[in-house]
Amino acid sequence: MELAYLMAWVASMLLHELGHYAAALWYGVRVERVFLFYDANDRALLRWRIGRTVFGIGWLPLGSYIETAGTARHELCGMPIGEAPLAWEMQARTRFQQGAILVAGCTVNAVIALATAHWYGWTPFALVNGAMALFNMLPMAGMDGGRVVALIHVGPTAKRVMTLAWAGFVLWALWLIAELF
Repeated sequence: MELAYLMAWVASMLLHELGHYAAALWYGVRVERVFLFYDANDRALLRWRIGRTVFGIGWLPLGSYIETAGTARHELCGMPIGEAPLAWEMQARTRFQQGAILVAGCTVNAVIALATAHWYGWTPFALVNGAMALFNMLPMAGMDGGRVVALIHVGPTAKRVMTLAWAGFVLWALWLIAELF
């Protein structure tokens, strides 16, 4: 049974990242990297290029990621003064489009979880996809949910209240999924 959950976890991570990838391409954002597992210190077990995108499998099995064009430049040093984002970068999109790209991976996981549960019951694949959708929407730095919260223009107090409510709901839903085991 543990092998089923491990395989479901790996497949769910890949589908999650492909959801982000498809949404980014839909909105005209270049994707520089799509990795299953982390390639810490730029070490990958496997890497190949399709067009401008490098796909790969990293050696550190703690998650997965995509990197859109300009992400490193904007997140590491902030937007340089007087410099506009390039047309193909994520930062050149509207906040709605950026949010859609950010929630696309979680949406893929949620749809897979609900469809699998509907047709086959709460299999390991359905449970892992549901948990992954909820976990990635936690409003924490580095998570999809945290990046979505950062896009919303409200005051700091409203952002704190929204973050606490959102985190409470997500944690409650994760607890509910754990009760299904």
